[in-house]
Amino acid sequence: MAAESGKCPVGRRPEECQKMKIIVCVKQVPSTQNVKIDLASGMLIRDGTETETNPYDTVALDLAAAIKKETGASVTAITMGPPSAVKTLREALARGADEACLLSDPAFAGADVYATSYTLFQAVQFLGGCDLIICGRQSTDANTAQTAPQLAQRLEWPLLAWVSKTEIQSCGQIRITQNLDDTESILTCKLPCVIMTGSMGTAQSMPSLRAQLEAKRKNIQLITLKDLCDQDSAHYGAKGSRTAVVKTYASNPHAHGIEYDGTVEEIADRLTEWIAEYKNG
Repeated sequence: MAAESGKCPVGRRPEECQKMKIIVCVKQVPSTQNVKIDLASGMLIRDGTETETNPYDTVALDLAAAIKKETGASVTAITMGPPSAVKTLREALARGADEACLLSDPAFAGADVYATSYTLFQAVQFLGGCDLIICGRQSTDANTAQTAPQLAQRLEWPLLAWVSKTEIQSCGQIRITQNLDDTESILTCKLPCVIMTGSMGTAQSMPSLRAQLEAKRKNIQLITLKDLCDQDSAHYGAKGSRTAVVKTYASNPHAHGIEYDGTVEEIADRLTEWIAEYKNG
């Protein structure tokens, strides 16, 4: 997935790598109990809707905090969204991030995952690159689980998915524990790379009151289209998206299926007849 244009170097010079740099991608999402959709446009209604930090991203933040404690790394949280998304960034700061950046511009609005990953890719370049990017598995509003893979491909970095534990080793390597259903794997990869965390697992611990108060006093950097290397608005938001919502409708929770009794052959014959009748109207 090649970048459209405006690709700047993201590799860091050796003298810049004495302190490990981590970027965590987070997202503000509607509270799961209050999701509303505009049936005409197919877009989520965010105005006036109660929001929260994507639960999967709190796992990513906690993982970054653990690496920070182990290595002394710096952690920067970034998110793309409206000005109200600073709430999520404040939580990220309270959970251990040292800095926070808000990607907010009218040109970014209406982005699908393709355009979102490109905007994040540009932001990573603007921030001078990093050694490790950590993303939550997916968001609870879109559920695509594609942001981390697309970002890794744009950066041309390895992707380590379904990660539950990490260990930073010498020689610029990371050792991770990967959980795939009932299988656990141990992998080693050279940095830089992108990590996608696994499931939410147990409930994450809440930041202390002191950490929350300190987070409120920290500055949040605003990044707009004019700050990025590629300033062509056609590559962002709805214009830069490769997918579109064609139709949105509410499912009927009271719909009933059709039950057939008989042998496998009899049921197959009746089902074939029903399909033919359905196709013919």
